[in-house]
Amino acid sequence: MLSNARAYVLIGIVALVILAGIFAAAEASLLALSRLRIAQDPDDKNAVILRRLVDQRNRYLTTILIANTIILLASDSLATWLAIADDVWRPVLVATIIMTAAVLIFGEIVPKMIAVQHAYRYALKLAPFLNFFVTLLRPITWTLIHMTNWIIGLFGGEPTASGPYVTEDDIRALVSAGEKQGVLEEDETEMIHSIFELGDTMVREVMTPRIDMVCADVEDPVATAVDLVIREGYSKVPVFEENIDHIIGVIHDRELLIAVSRGELQKPLRAFVRPIKAIPENKKVDELLREMQAEKVSVAIVVDEYGGTAGLVTMEDILEEIVGEIMDETDEAEQDKPPEFKELPNGEFIVDARMNIDDVNEQLSLKLPTEEFESIGGYTFGRFGRVPAVGEQVSIAGGLTLVVEKTVGRRLLSVRIKKPVNGAIIGVVPTQRIGGAGGSSP
Repeated sequence: MLSNARAYVLIGIVALVILAGIFAAAEASLLALSRLRIAQDPDDKNAVILRRLVDQRNRYLTTILIANTIILLASDSLATWLAIADDVWRPVLVATIIMTAAVLIFGEIVPKMIAVQHAYRYALKLAPFLNFFVTLLRPITWTLIHMTNWIIGLFGGEPTASGPYVTEDDIRALVSAGEKQGVLEEDETEMIHSIFELGDTMVREVMTPRIDMVCADVEDPVATAVDLVIREGYSKVPVFEENIDHIIGVIHDRELLIAVSRGELQKPLRAFVRPIKAIPENKKVDELLREMQAEKVSVAIVVDEYGGTAGLVTMEDILEEIVGEIMDETDEAEQDKPPEFKELPNGEFIVDARMNIDDVNEQLSLKLPTEEFESIGGYTFGRFGRVPAVGEQVSIAGGLTLVVEKTVGRRLLSVRIKKPVNGAIIGVVPTQRIGGAGGSSP
């Protein structure tokens, strides 16, 4: 009779170890599984269960923990009974050694190593099995999870919440891994990352600033507008009434050509003006892109908080944020212009005043503040607090010096940056005006 009991106990121990191995394989495969991989099989029945389990990470992990605890206690009890039946004075030692080895090898290490190598295949097969126990142990897991969250809250922590099924970080990590493995080229990776950054970029960062806008007066004749289009090379020109703060629309070059063909050279532009979209300068670029696509427009006026004209943004400006500079036949003249960034033999740098502060910081390893100004020209104006003259300079903490290199009227065209002799930038203090009032950024 005792012999039969030993056999049943041994069978029970083996079954429990196998069950522990299945739970270990399920846990390892689910934790190693890519959410993107699951999303590739939206109609597979087991994949649907798998997605539900992954979305309820805390619940399935708690279920596995409960099951493993029960298995460990049960198998240890059976092993202890078996040891007592054979040798009264060494049951604990025997049970501990045997069960520790069995559970570690067959209930943890081997199943997990196999499952990780074929995560999706094993996760798909084990999803119904694990889902059954998740449902069976739901009352216990619900209680434990809520008790755990309550205890975490006592220590000032926050319970883990279910996040999006596929996060931006997941995709970014996948793209970076693809570049490292040679699947994606560097420019392709940069393009994908740029798309994500559109949601963090404001229109004022990509627009053509007010001072660089080319506009036409609504009372000008067609002939004047044609000369303007030919000279500047733009296919669309904003039209203002009275002053540039009152943009009333836009004219297209093709309509001007039609007017010329009809001999309407002296006809006022008012007859050819089309409505133009107006947007705030703090609108996110990705939102604007969707709006422009939906409304089928390619140009918009950017207005500041007071309703005045801040700048102009086109679909090309947005696309250049993704793919980089787009050169066409109208941009040939731009190729002859000096670069935005130029290093001099003496170690100083000439920087286009329109260059973004983030780009300047990246190029020169600086820490210029970006809270108040977008461009290096605007930052320089802010430091002076007035319209500076060519050759004037201002020193910044850390030994950095900004020199006004070139201006046109009140407009700052370029800035010369002097770094300390040793090249080290300790840090830059927040913007403080050092001159009289009345200045404004370009």
